[in-house]
Amino acid sequence: MIILLFLFGTLLSWLFPVHNTEKPNFIILLVDDQRWDALSYGKETYYTTPSLAKAAARGTYFPHAFVTLSICSPSRAAILSGQYGSRNGVMNMQSSMKNESGSLGHLLQKHGYATAVFGKWHLPNKPKNLGFDHSFIFKGITGYWDVDFLENDKRVTTQGFVDENTVGQAISFLEKRNKKPFFLFVNTFAPHMDENYDWPIEEKVRSNFNLARAPLPADWNTDYTGKPAYLPLGRPHLRALEYGYDKPDSIRSHVYKYAAANLAMDQAVGKLFDYLADTKLNTNTYVIVLGDNGWFMGEHSLTSKVLAYEESIRIPFFIVGPNVPARTSEEMVLNIDIFPTITELAGISNRQPMPGMSLKKDLSSKSKSTRKYIFYEAPLPVHGTYPHYAIRTRDWKYIITYDENSPDKIYFEELFNLEEDPKELINRIDDKKLSKIRQELQQLARLKIKESKQ
Repeated sequence: MIILLFLFGTLLSWLFPVHNTEKPNFIILLVDDQRWDALSYGKETYYTTPSLAKAAARGTYFPHAFVTLSICSPSRAAILSGQYGSRNGVMNMQSSMKNESGSLGHLLQKHGYATAVFGKWHLPNKPKNLGFDHSFIFKGITGYWDVDFLENDKRVTTQGFVDENTVGQAISFLEKRNKKPFFLFVNTFAPHMDENYDWPIEEKVRSNFNLARAPLPADWNTDYTGKPAYLPLGRPHLRALEYGYDKPDSIRSHVYKYAAANLAMDQAVGKLFDYLADTKLNTNTYVIVLGDNGWFMGEHSLTSKVLAYEESIRIPFFIVGPNVPARTSEEMVLNIDIFPTITELAGISNRQPMPGMSLKKDLSSKSKSTRKYIFYEAPLPVHGTYPHYAIRTRDWKYIITYDENSPDKIYFEELFNLEEDPKELINRIDDKKLSKIRQELQQLARLKIKESKQ
């Protein structure tokens, strides 16, 4: 009898196969001001992020990841819109994102997802207008301890480390969730500087690092040979001098504090990964981890970001989730790739033109890299920089800077051989032997700039 029942069940399963129609969940974990080398995975680095490194080892890691514009607000808008700032309208800290109804949150919301955002919110748009059912946020720059949040526009006072509260609220949301699939946008604050331009992390965390071994950039005291002439008088350099970056000990002190803030953040977000594992949610949840932009720690005698050098535009980036192989992809990726990646993984048709590309194929052990270059745009004078654009291939970077007062007048050009000169110390723009590559990149830059203005 048992054998007959087994055979009958097998026949039914063959005639009427059962497919798993459960929609996947998504979490974007955006780490604020985390440099590419501040993720301690896949590289030798002074920094340590054991929780993120453990997660990255389980997923697909993209060492060649970049942003379309290296500033807090534009980076967030790029993720939520899937568009460059020249399309979504956010190219500085004050502008609101256009086409709110076309946001990633709204699209997932329309397809049955519960949507929520936690932590730093750095857009003038209200979260609900960008498709988030629930929000637990603070706006812009804040402190590290005892921060006031806004829970659906109502003020909530918290105690303790800001990122602990952000992650705690995200976990609480998951504990109370209904059966809907979910999309969470979790934004840390560390290792961004606090409102007092410091990283006030406890000594027990700082003790994990040796101050004397903090790395010093090769060109911390550069004379700016081969760089735009305005840089010595621009905010990124003048602020660096205010921080004491003309002295090695001051740079090392900042690297040391930044490293501690980076580790404190890692300890906080580790609890989210632990919760996903303990509840088995990780079996159907994709987690996309990336930085919103890089950060200069004395490289080129600079601080802050925006400028198109590697320390500013290159970010950590990895994806972990169901059936995602543990591998390193050599694909060059951008933050605008997240939108089409999520919609394809969710099986959602998106009719909006997308300049980014889905990374679903890269979540395969057989995928090959296809992107030949990335285009970077910083068309407005922001944080003391002149308008500039860049084309970056695997081996070359071309940067074109325009006059601050005459947007169509070329101010300066730079060409770097990244294979031989990864720190971008030697400008090769006048090297006659490189005329062919220079012309190719110049033409490509002109094309992409023209397209961005249409």
